[in-house]
Parts: sequence; structure tokens; C-alpha cells
Amino acid sequence: TTGGQGGQEVTVTSLAQLKAALADNTPRIIYVSGTIRGRGEDPIYVKSNKSVIGRSGAVLHGIQFFVFGVNNIIFQNLTFRNYVKHAAIQIKEKAHHIWVDHCDFATDKNRGWDYWGKDITITREADYVTVSWNKFHDTHLSVLISGGIKGHESDAGKLRVTLHHNFWYNVSEREPSMNYGRVHMFNNYHLNNSGYSIGTRAGG
Repeated sequence: TTGGQGGQEVTVTSLAQLKAALADNTPRIIYVSGTIRGRGEDPIYVKSNKSVIGRSGAVLHGIQFFVFGVNNIIFQNLTFRNYVKHAAIQIKEKAHHIWVDHCDFATDKNRGWDYWGKDITITREADYVTVSWNKFHDTHLSVLISGGIKGHESDAGKLRVTLHHNFWYNVSEREPSMNYGRVHMFNNYHLNNSGYSIGTRAGG
């Protein structure tokens, strides 16, 4: 997974600039500077061959990335806060070769289980995903791999995901929860979960 390697380097400081930089399949390295705010539920559709890298102190507040049917994407050094309804990074529809690295995900646990989106979802035959060196904290539902047990049988043989050197703390559950996939986890740290950490079902 090389992301935007070899492509144009751009720095974005607004939501409009970020959306424009992700809107085509041209290789591009996108540096996020400062705090960029969305309205909580607005998705940003990510096209192939992109690296989205946070400068020091970069925060994405109320923003969700939709990674649908694309490939070769890197998210790195980003702080995600307060993403409503959808996951901060939603990977689905056969998207493949996606890498999420050194990011920080948090909402809060005061609004109930159904208000905030999950941190990351990897569903609908997504494949070859790595989640490494991230912090997940202060939320109820963190990482979902596949959906429910019924209706997602086509995920079998896909959802090859590696999670390593991640830190989950003050999370209720799904660190991650997984159906059907082939998931490799090592050197992760789970602290102060109130429900369960790793959930494996449906032949996962």
C-alpha cells in the first residue's frame, strides 16, 4: 500500500480543500494542517491512490471518510473527534489495500451508544487492511469488521485485516468485533473496557 507516493503534495486547511484533494484517482499526498470541522454526519468520499497525513496537531472534527470500492489509501497521524452516525473511516464495497496508522480516535461516552459513529468499520468484502499504532478511546463501539451474522456471508474469504500495536482504553466493546474475516492481531493493548475486547463469530 503506497497511497499517493510519487504524486503531487498539497496542504489543506479547510473542508472544501480536503474534499477537492480526494475527489479523483490521481496519486496525491495530502497534508492536513490545523483543525478541519464537518457538521458531524457529512461523508467525504475518498478516491484511490491517496495519502492523508496530519501535520503536528491536525484534528478532523465531525468528519467521516467513506472508502468505498477504491484501493491504495493511507491515513496517518490524524486525530479524529466526534463523528456522528457513520464511522470516522468506513471501508467497504470491496475496497482493498488500506492502511490506517498512528491515528487517534475518540468521541465521548456521555451521549449513549447510538449517537456517535464507530471508529473504523471494515465491511462488504473489503480486503487487505492494516490498522497499526492507533489509539482508540472514550467511546462505546470501536472497530467493526463485517456486519451482522446474517446477510454478510459474502465476506467469507475476504476481510483479511491486520491489527497491531494499537491501544484501546475506556472503550465499551468491539476492539474489534469480527464476523467471517481472517484477522491477525498482535501486540495490542486493551485497558478498562466495560464489556468485551475481542469478539469473533460466524466462522471468523
